[in-house]
Amino acid sequence: MIEAPRQTRMPGLLVHGASGIGKTMIARNLSRKYAPEYDPASGITRTPLLLLQAPPAPDERRFYLHILAAVGAPATALSARAQNVASLEVRVIALLRDLGLRMIMIDEVHNLLAGTHREQRRFLNVLRYLS
Repeated sequence: MIEAPRQTRMPGLLVHGASGIGKTMIARNLSRKYAPEYDPASGITRTPLLLLQAPPAPDERRFYLHILAAVGAPATALSARAQNVASLEVRVIALLRDLGLRMIMIDEVHNLLAGTHREQRRFLNVLRYLS
């Protein structure tokens, strides 16, 4: 999937199974295989795959902050008074495009079930939007 040509709506995949069967290990192995690489010509570290752990509850703001932290965004982007969700969304989308991101893997995505139905729908919409 990571090497598939870009489409309007990229495909997704859900890997599920009992605890302890190696789902996280598979994700980590893929993360190592597609590790970030520095491009001296552009001065940008290309990041084809981003491995994240889902926040403990379906919170858009926390999820965007997790993404910024995972890609090494400056501390000012992660400040306690960080921007509202809309500005975080714009910043994350632009940054992921600049990094050449092709795939986001989210471990423990079942954490979204901890929220209300409305929070779950909003979080799922964020995931769909990022695809």
